Parts: sequence; C-alpha cells; structure tokens
Amino acid sequence: MKIMNHSTSATFPAPTLLVSLSVSLLLAILLPITPLAAANWLFVLFDAGETNGLVPVIQLLQSMESEKVFVMAEGASVSILKRRNITPLRLADFARDGMLNLQVPADKLAFDHNAGPFISLRHVSVKEIPQQVFDKIHPHALITGLVSQYESDFLQAAKKAGVPSFGFFDFYDVPGKGSIFVRLCPEADRIMVSTPEIAIGMAQAGIMDEKRIMVTGHPNFSGLCDLKASFDRKTVLKSAGFDPDKQYFTFTTQYSTRNDELLTLLARVMKSMSLKKTAVADEAPELIIAPHPNQDPDHYRTLAQDFGIPYHILDRSKISVYQAMLASDMVFTESSTTGFEAILLDRPLVHILLPGSDPVNQFNVRRGLALWATTETELHEAINALAGDKGRQIGEKRALVRPLPDAAKAIVDGVLKVMKIPTLR
Repeated sequence: MKIMNHSTSATFPAPTLLVSLSVSLLLAILLPITPLAAANWLFVLFDAGETNGLVPVIQLLQSMESEKVFVMAEGASVSILKRRNITPLRLADFARDGMLNLQVPADKLAFDHNAGPFISLRHVSVKEIPQQVFDKIHPHALITGLVSQYESDFLQAAKKAGVPSFGFFDFYDVPGKGSIFVRLCPEADRIMVSTPEIAIGMAQAGIMDEKRIMVTGHPNFSGLCDLKASFDRKTVLKSAGFDPDKQYFTFTTQYSTRNDELLTLLARVMKSMSLKKTAVADEAPELIIAPHPNQDPDHYRTLAQDFGIPYHILDRSKISVYQAMLASDMVFTESSTTGFEAILLDRPLVHILLPGSDPVNQFNVRRGLALWATTETELHEAINALAGDKGRQIGEKRALVRPLPDAAKAIVDGVLKVMKIPTLR
C-alpha cells in the first residue's frame, strides 16, 4: 500500500505499523527552512479542531516573506485565530470592503451558530461566492478542514478552478460511515492525516484512494508534547488566578446540547465526593468548565450556580484549555478531540456518555487509554479506579502514545510536492 508518509514512527501504541521513509524525506525534515518558492496559500476553516491543527502551518508560512497567506474563517475558527494573532477573513468582510462584486447583502453573509457544523451560508448563491474569492486571491493551493458545507463549497470551487486542494483530517480515528468526513474527503485532491493507521483504515474502508492520502502528522498534537515538557503548574495557575495548592477536574464541552446533562452528572458526583474522603484526595477537587469556543461561557456560569461545588469557567485569555488539562488531576468529556489531547498530555481521562451509548465508539476507550461512565455509580467507580492500580495500568499505555514530529513542516512540503514546486527546505 503506497501511502505518502513523513515519519517512521506510529502515533498509537497498538498495533505498530512499519512505514518506510526515504532518505530525501528524512533530510527534508532535518534541514533548516529556506524559502525557495513563492505561492498564494488559501486556508478555509470552520471548526475548532482543524483550526488548532492548522494554526502552526499558517504561522510557519507567515514567517516566510516569500509566501502570501490568506485565512478565511467562520464558526469556531474565528475566535481561535484571533487569540493566536491571526486575522481571519470573513465573507462578510469581503462584501463590506468591496473586494467581491456580490449581489448579497453583507448581513446575509453570516452563519446561524446554533445550527451546528453542518451549515452553509444562508443565501442560496453561496456556491458562486468561493469562485469570486478565487478570482480575487488567485490561490496556488487550498487547505481546508472537512466538517462543514462552507468548506465543501470551496473544495468544489477549487476543483472547477483547477486549484490543488488539501483536506486536513484533524480526527484521530478512522471516520465512521455516517460521518460528514466520509462525504467531504473525496472532494479534496489530497487528504492529510495524522497516522499511518488512519491512512490505511481510510483506504481499506473505501473512503479515499490510498494514493490521495498523505501521512503528515497533526501539528497541534506535535506541539502538545513541547507544552507538556515546559509546563510549570504553579506559575501557570497563579497567573490565571487559580490556587496551585488545590486539585482540579476539567470538563471540556462540545458544540452540543448534551453538555448540560453530562456536566450536571459530574457535578453531582463531585458534590458527593466532597462529603467524604475518596481515593482521589482528602479534599475534593474543584471543577473547571472549558466551554467549546463557539459556546457562551455565561450559559455554563448560570448552570453551575446550582451545582453546590466550587467551579471555574475557563477564561482562554488567561489560561488555555491545554494548560487547564495539564493542571488537572483528571479530565472529563463526552467525545471531544480534547479527550485525545488529554491523552497526549498524559492526563487521566473519563468519557461521560449518555445512557445507551456504546463506549466502543470512543477511540480512547477502545484502545484502553481511558475509562467511561453513564451513571453516578459508574462515574464514582471510574474516578476511584483511575486513582488506583487501574489508573497506573492505563497510565503505562498512555505514556506510549506519541504524535509524529514536525507535522507543520511535513504539511508544507507535502503540498509543495503535489504542486511540483521545490520544497521550502
């Protein structure tokens, strides 16, 4: 199976797949970056996971004077990019600035953020808009996420314009049959994935032809290892207004209506823990709630007022969700990407699921990297188990999980290779 690959190591602990790496690619990773080609790069982003993953790629390209980078964004991507000092372009901005000769009022070029990720622009002429953007920017390459109709519209426009397109698959498992990834992946000329296992799984499932899959690694996953190595818990917590002598549990929400029920379940368990000594600590941990970037923190502030336990709403201007997870004794989520990121940060993880959910669908549970619970009793047991021998066994598996290195550089070189432009190294 000939899948483009940029590393000899696999990300996940089992099973290990040996993938060959040519000497030229190895040298490409090791040599310093020297801009040798000029190109217009267009990024189109919508969701949080893909944006966090591609920010290092954008920053790498922006550091090269020869490269021009345009980043279009809607949804959760907008606030993430701004926090990383990247100015996103929105279609409404194009209309207001007169950059596009659109027959659509600027106030119609907006998303209904309550409709979820499977939405497009309200106006019926959305499929005409990406082509007009292409005519103004003249991109040499399009890099998008794969979770929204917005991105799909740009992928289709790139195909018509003859612009090479690259879809970034930010998930850490092979997508299921009902996933929007399965529909959007074939629309891109190439798909970039984080591990050889995912590439092989997607090819075997018929989602994507193996020749169109690039194993690049995941830039954000790569960066988490550096963050973990340099993390100073006491300094970070004190600067963010937390007491470093306290213990914390972090719950990361998803862009979903299920968060309230699952978060309330965790709060009930934590309240009962505060009434007696547990295996976790003599003093009950405090709760950190990390809302999805597209959600209103005030909603959770109102919800948590009735929990009867000490809580904090994450303020991303003071502390990142990754720092909060690193500072926590345990992390909880339903099925957010932050769950796998907690694994990479070597944090004990529990997936809190709705009754009737199949835990096998959770990658981290299936690989023995996390526990799961649907009831108060199960959640109590999971918390105590992670604090004991079971937790140490899981921790040994968790410690083996390593992302591929230099993923941002691998993505840039992979795109240039497909475009038949000399690499930037």
